[in-house]
Amino acid sequence: MKRVLPLACVLLFTGLLTSRAPAPATGREHSKNQEGGFPAAVTDSLYDAHHPRLLFNRTELPALHQKVRDGGADAAAYGFIRHLVDSVYPTRTELELLDPTFGIDLPLKLGLAAYLETPVDKAALALGRHMTLFIADNFEPDDDVFFSSIRLLELVFGYDMFFGDGPQAERTYIRRELIAYIDTMMTVFNYERWLHPPYVSNKTAMVGSALGLAAICLQHEISPDRVDAVIARADRFVDAWSLAHLDPQGAYDEGVMYAGWSMRHLAYYFWARKRYYDHYDYSDQRDIRSMEKWIAYEVLPLGGARVNNINEAAGLNFPLSRHHTYLDWAQHEWGSTLSAWLWDRLVGPVYGYEWGEDADKTATVLWNGNLAPQQPDDLLAKHALWEHRGLYYYRTGWQRDASSDDMVFSFYSGKFQGGHAHEDQNNFTLYGYGEAFAVDNGYTRPARQSEAHNMVFVDGKGQHNAGGSIGTDGKIVEYLLSDFADYVFGDATAAYNTYSEFNETGHPFPDDDWSLGFDGGNPVNFARRRVLVVHGEPIPPYVIMLDDIEKDGDTHTYQWRMHTVETNTIDVSQNPIRILGERGFLDLHVLTPPFESLGVDRIDFDNQNEDPNTIILSLSLEAITAHFALLMLPANELTQQPKVTGEDFPWGRVLHLSWSAGAHDLFLVNRSEGKVDYVLRGENGTGIPLTTDARLLLVRMSDRRITGYLLSGGSEFDFAGVPHVRVMDSTLNVGRSGTTFDIDDPDAEFSFYAPDGGAVRYRDNTVRVLNDGGFIKPDLPLDGTRPPQATGALNLSAYPNPFNPATNLLVDIQKRGRVTVAVFDVQGRLVATVWNRVLPKGRNLLRWDGTNADGRPVATGIYFVRAAGAGVARTLKVILLK
Repeated sequence: MKRVLPLACVLLFTGLLTSRAPAPATGREHSKNQEGGFPAAVTDSLYDAHHPRLLFNRTELPALHQKVRDGGADAAAYGFIRHLVDSVYPTRTELELLDPTFGIDLPLKLGLAAYLETPVDKAALALGRHMTLFIADNFEPDDDVFFSSIRLLELVFGYDMFFGDGPQAERTYIRRELIAYIDTMMTVFNYERWLHPPYVSNKTAMVGSALGLAAICLQHEISPDRVDAVIARADRFVDAWSLAHLDPQGAYDEGVMYAGWSMRHLAYYFWARKRYYDHYDYSDQRDIRSMEKWIAYEVLPLGGARVNNINEAAGLNFPLSRHHTYLDWAQHEWGSTLSAWLWDRLVGPVYGYEWGEDADKTATVLWNGNLAPQQPDDLLAKHALWEHRGLYYYRTGWQRDASSDDMVFSFYSGKFQGGHAHEDQNNFTLYGYGEAFAVDNGYTRPARQSEAHNMVFVDGKGQHNAGGSIGTDGKIVEYLLSDFADYVFGDATAAYNTYSEFNETGHPFPDDDWSLGFDGGNPVNFARRRVLVVHGEPIPPYVIMLDDIEKDGDTHTYQWRMHTVETNTIDVSQNPIRILGERGFLDLHVLTPPFESLGVDRIDFDNQNEDPNTIILSLSLEAITAHFALLMLPANELTQQPKVTGEDFPWGRVLHLSWSAGAHDLFLVNRSEGKVDYVLRGENGTGIPLTTDARLLLVRMSDRRITGYLLSGGSEFDFAGVPHVRVMDSTLNVGRSGTTFDIDDPDAEFSFYAPDGGAVRYRDNTVRVLNDGGFIKPDLPLDGTRPPQATGALNLSAYPNPFNPATNLLVDIQKRGRVTVAVFDVQGRLVATVWNRVLPKGRNLLRWDGTNADGRPVATGIYFVRAAGAGVARTLKVILLK
């Protein structure tokens, strides 16, 4: 009878779990009942024909042997592995070898050390076989999703690499152990939970990877039907993880640490799947391939491998320096020079952080291409927004040396999708000139709660107390990105009022009760934050932030809060408030309410992690409705500073920024919900009339001529008697940068003043216009109707077809927009909804796993896939064969 060691689990600072068990059982029981579906014994010849193969096969060894001996990062990683195998591992007990995180990389490192030597390192093989048997002897598969997934990975890689010259009975024993784990993960209910939000998380990725690798490992040793069924189950986990948490443009909801941890598992499954099963290539998926672009925005200009400390990442925890698997894999799969830059910045010996044994040295050996890094400035725009994630970034650039003075601003307001929760809707961070001005606080319980984030409190409380794994929801309602300025509007009303619907008691299963964190919330009538990031040349970038919040129509205490690192000095004696670091400073101008009416405080905050603790800058007032407006000017002593003045009116406020470069920025806040008139006075007293019904208007002038503007929520803007903007059928967000106009509604009926001509863009698409006497308008037919959609506006295909058990759906659209992809049976009944949200322009790969809306496999037969979007619908017949 097998003895099973109890686990004593403690929470590590990474948020992951590790185990330490008592002394191992003595003796080994190799008499498990034979499982059905695989042969009683795998002979040496059968085993040797198909193993090793998950990391490499025997024909690939000469090239891999040479790869780690010609210098570079891969050679250094292999040298580190040899040091571990030769000098460190022999000094440790079995339990020490499995710590931390149950020795997730132990068999991978031992396998490389064994096979990349000539002759084969038999001592490494023997230790690998011994540790595989040790795990099999002392641990049973159970419903612990985290640890069973890791143990299965250990057993899979151990069986694949270490049992060629071992006794047949040992191979049979480990193979049956693998089947026991597979059966558990396929049938035990706790694994089903992790396919449904809010459980879907990095653990979902772990299960999918472990099952997929186990099936590929045993592909020729169990029945083909069994292999296919396990692969189909693995793909359900991978798809659930991807659909819930991956923005189509690559951002990951749980943050960079759990993105790295998920890919530390998935990359090995993707690698083996492509090479040894059906050649399906996950690296072709847009969302996975785009992760590197998102990661680039998260890297801080402060250097030292630090990333923005939002969600589950503390900057000084260096999460992607530890879990860098994706960055190596991307270099091999699509020759990513951007991932090479990221690897250099996060892992490399000059700029990165060395996690030593905890880093994934195996990935570096296998996949790092020693590619020449390509500077992100050459590949990426300075701004990006991920709608699904609810995340916006602007940065002036990326460091070329150890650090840089680049400004980086982030804003987050998104829907909780599951996994790790933060009460941080409408949160922001700001870095610049080598300083951390506005920061988040990473992970640990206090760092997840409202008090750790940059938001408005009401009566001493923030957003709904979400507890341990309970989420709140925000939403980016509007946004406009232009070359002159960006506008982002986040609505966090729901985050104050309640928790995510995923956390309703009884969801997703009747026995689920999430009420531990419920406290009634902090209900408000509305909580809105609008941000303008102004970055048009030649003026240094700055931020304007407006918060409008109202609780219930009675008077309450509203507190605007922003965290800055404790090493900064805060001078609150006057307006602007100055936050001073060693290399730069932030002038925080309070525009409204009057500075004299505010209570200004500094509050110490202990985030209980590696990052510096923070000081909360608190601005409080008593009001029925609070309107906070703030101007944030990051700078250093060499940066030009504007003269800032303001004017108050019954309908709102006007702000003037006069720059030494000769530019003048005018910012108007209109709270009247109607048209307002304003006269811009010059030094000689002459005035220029301005009329607008916009909610917000930002205008940049040089010599009293407009060079750029951004208008939000308006249909009219006149300047000096010239109708610069007219929108005939709605309100619009529009930005002008030189002769380029950006809009957020491609169907708007507009007229823009453009005496020098111009182009109109909607996101990444060009809107057809015509010039009418110095005004550009939509290019419509004579009858004024919109032209019909082009035939190729949306195309749909499927492969394989017929299929079993899953098919890939390729949706190709000419411009970005919401698309619904659904499956119907021959009687027209809805079977499953595959996708119902925005897709980016171009080719998008989706996947139907052959299950219905309840997750149950559907019967063999004919089905119809319908894709609808952009005013076009396409229907495709697919056939499921079993």
